[in-house]
Amino acid sequence: MDGCSLDWENKPDWSGNLYKFYRPPEPIVVSASVTLSGIQCASCACARRAFALVRHRTRSPTSPPPPPLACAPRADTAAEEAVIKAAIAATLDGVETEDIGDTTCTDARRRLSGASDAAHRRLEEGGGGAVIDFEITVTAETLTTISGSDDDGGAFDASSVIFTALEEAVNTGELVQNIAAEAVASGNTAMQTVEVSSISATASESYEVVYGIGCDEYHDLDYGQFGDVWLDGSVSLEACAAAVKSYSACDDPEYFFYEWNGYCNCPTADASCSSGENQNAGGER
Repeated sequence: MDGCSLDWENKPDWSGNLYKFYRPPEPIVVSASVTLSGIQCASCACARRAFALVRHRTRSPTSPPPPPLACAPRADTAAEEAVIKAAIAATLDGVETEDIGDTTCTDARRRLSGASDAAHRRLEEGGGGAVIDFEITVTAETLTTISGSDDDGGAFDASSVIFTALEEAVNTGELVQNIAAEAVASGNTAMQTVEVSSISATASESYEVVYGIGCDEYHDLDYGQFGDVWLDGSVSLEACAAAVKSYSACDDPEYFFYEWNGYCNCPTADASCSSGENQNAGGER
């Protein structure tokens, strides 16, 4: 057990609450996005051309016309949507194209309004960028297929499963290859050379507060890399839950403890969680 001055579990307005993971109602809807470089939304391309024309009209009559804009291809037509949906389905085992909802396209520059100059330069050098948002409808069985493991507890962090699978596909190049393959198969030249800059996935909560239960030993997840999640002390409830599900030392837990000050705890692999609240979670930091 880590920590020294221990706090009570589950006492409202005291130190925090014990949460239990549960199987969310099915089907589960995961909101995901893929950021592509080398392609733009049509609205962005049109806006750039319009801006260039307005700027030219404000110059003197003898000013030469602006050079043609090297705008990237569009990403929000039905043809591009079909390529993205087919590529995502090919990447996620057990997911079919009909499980993926309609996509929306947002200029990546809008999403980077507070980002560094380097991030903006990467987009410009790649011919612009587009954020493609979509929803994936899955079942617990599909999540088991995607993750490649059997969750005996019946508790799935759907967003973590989808994110981890897509992130691995980005890192290995599989997602880009699938996009290119689907683009070639459909004769879509605009999507054959795009790159994936980033991905995201979120889903509804799959945990709830429980009372009258305590665990006899915990790991304090304060600072560091816990599975796929980096925690830096006081974090959100969502970040704590994601870290607990991802961290191997938590051993696929059924419970986790979240302190009011934002610190995260998970039962150890040998911990027993039964009736009776106790003083085993938390500690002075």
